[in-house]
Amino acid sequence: MGLKEGASRAAVGQSADEPPGPSKDEENEMPLADGSDDPNVLHVRNYMSLNSLLPSPEEWDEICHRQKMERIRFLVGVSITYLVLWVAHAPVAIWKTWSLQNNAELKRLLSDRPGLGQPLPPNCIVTKCAALCPEPSDTKDWYTLFRIPYATLPQQSSYFSAATYPFTFKECYLAYWHGVAKEKRRFIDGQIRFIGREANDDGSECAQLKNKKGKLVPVGKPQSCLTLSFHYPWFSSSHTEEKQFRGMPIVAYIGGSYLMNHRPQLPSPKMVADLRVLYVAISYRLGVFGFSDFGIDGAGPNHGVSDVREALIWIQEHAHRFGGDPSRVMLYGENSGATIAAALLSSSGLENLMVGGESRSLFSHVWLADGSVVIPDVPDSQDAFQQLVLNDPYLADECKKWVQKSAKHAHMDRSHPLARMYECLHDMTVQQWLQKTPLAWQDSRTADTTLLPQAHEMRTSLIKRDLENSLVENPLGMLHPKATGWTHSIRDMPLVVFSSMNYAYDQFGNQNSSDHWNLEETEQKLRNALNSFRKPTSQLPYADAMWNAYQGYLRNLIAWRRDDQAPEEINYRNFYDVIRGDLRGACPYNLYAKHLQLGRYIMVNPIYRILNRIQVQPYVDADGARCDVPFFLIDEHFYCGEGTRPLYEALEPEQKEVLVRAFVQFAYYGSILGAREMQYPLSSDMPSLEATYNILTEMGLTTAGTREIAFLKACQMWISEEGLFEHVMKYAQMN
Repeated sequence: MGLKEGASRAAVGQSADEPPGPSKDEENEMPLADGSDDPNVLHVRNYMSLNSLLPSPEEWDEICHRQKMERIRFLVGVSITYLVLWVAHAPVAIWKTWSLQNNAELKRLLSDRPGLGQPLPPNCIVTKCAALCPEPSDTKDWYTLFRIPYATLPQQSSYFSAATYPFTFKECYLAYWHGVAKEKRRFIDGQIRFIGREANDDGSECAQLKNKKGKLVPVGKPQSCLTLSFHYPWFSSSHTEEKQFRGMPIVAYIGGSYLMNHRPQLPSPKMVADLRVLYVAISYRLGVFGFSDFGIDGAGPNHGVSDVREALIWIQEHAHRFGGDPSRVMLYGENSGATIAAALLSSSGLENLMVGGESRSLFSHVWLADGSVVIPDVPDSQDAFQQLVLNDPYLADECKKWVQKSAKHAHMDRSHPLARMYECLHDMTVQQWLQKTPLAWQDSRTADTTLLPQAHEMRTSLIKRDLENSLVENPLGMLHPKATGWTHSIRDMPLVVFSSMNYAYDQFGNQNSSDHWNLEETEQKLRNALNSFRKPTSQLPYADAMWNAYQGYLRNLIAWRRDDQAPEEINYRNFYDVIRGDLRGACPYNLYAKHLQLGRYIMVNPIYRILNRIQVQPYVDADGARCDVPFFLIDEHFYCGEGTRPLYEALEPEQKEVLVRAFVQFAYYGSILGAREMQYPLSSDMPSLEATYNILTEMGLTTAGTREIAFLKACQMWISEEGLFEHVMKYAQMN
């Protein structure tokens, strides 16, 4: 079967006669025939074996080694690059970490201080210059704004220039940046923010020679003098421009001692809240900065008085924001502040302020307490400050140094010697100026506050009569029938003329001290002073007559001594000071109040002449510096710095209640319930002006006792036999 099939295939493939053809492998190796271009011919090509396509084992090892090295080099390069980038970014990372931590600390600090770096707190009040952010007080819903700038100086070192109300951004910057302590000011989002917290450090004091444990030390700066402070209640109307509501009466307090020292303090918030008044304590420039006179425009005199005017203008424009009634402003002047208040009253008819389209007086009623009503003319030859500037060797040397350094590049008015000194002393510091306070001012202060008048005494005044620039008139002198100054410049308004009859003194003082006087020594000093005056019409020698006038009061003083105290142990220095205060201060007040009524300057409104028998008790701080505030407004919450204490012995609240009640009634209504008004006697049955005095004691109004009788008798002798005005003004207390 198999042979047969093979034969058949052979018969089919070829004939028997044909020779055998080439094998299949031989066909593949044969060259192409001539018919290669024929498309019907299938081409035959050679092939490559699989083994020829694969690498040999040696080659395979070499390829793997090469690829492995390439991978290693790549990873090493990436690692090095990463390391370089990490090292390069390490300082950035450290700085960024520190920045985040610092910002977190800053945010924490800002969160602890309301109003800083945050939206304006709701209790802040926005004015033209700054946002006023008050400090909450211990009394619910009452806040404190302490030492707000009400005016500014033209430049930081323009100590002797007139103060101006801040309008422009530069003026606001000078007022709120250079006149305010660092911790009380911030600048946020283009807005000045004033922090109203209280501060009693020397750096934020008004520039003055401060009493520190018996020594006068220069403190403060003039810019800090142009400030005011107050407590006020919170209510929604206080933050709007609405002026229709009736606010609280305003008490504008001005204090000071001889125009050279002033530390205005606020009563406690509780006291003010109980009284329901807006009590504003006003500061003003003192001493050389407030009452110097260079004799040129813009550099004096009486800048201290002009400063108070600016403060009253600020109160008129802003009081409604703090719950005050600008139509009821009581100007309360005490000591030096009473002198300024009397000067402002003398020009009150000439000064009006346009507020909201209406003309308004800067104040509506006045309370004068223990000040002066004498402001004399001071010629240039007797001006203590001008003579100091022209003749002091130290100032001359400072001027010479400045000329050598700066005169080539500065213009000087060489025709006016004071103007030349004003320019060349421009670089003197505040401390240097304070130490150059004229000795004549200090000597006058000693004479006025410690000595009885003497016939040939030499004194000088810081404040002086000036009708052209500062509008300051002599309050008592203008009432003289032959006065040549203003005649109708006093506005008819309610007035209190207040004199203290009893001053506190140390009853436990050392008998060996120079301040402790026995009776014989006191009598001798009184006679030595008063015998310098000649009274030809007196029945007794003048000193004898004056000494006899006070004998009733002297007997009572001895009778009122302590139970364990002998008469010879009493310090009769207080008795001497009582007589001095009567002749220098209270007697001129009598003449002033009387002639305001006689001259018909105040006719419609009342004049109250009050003689206060309640003992005046001042408070001081740890350094012994006096705290300026009405003594009857001091309670157990009062604070004016570390070590606040009464100078001698504190009064009980019941002892001051009568004065507080009279104070509040006059602040609210311009009248005192039950008090007698001074009235010119129009008929014989009417009492004399002197009989309409009000004697105030702890129990209320009373009749005159030995103290008041001695005072009235001494005043009658003091002014009756000399020219009324000339004699009183010559020897009255000044400043």
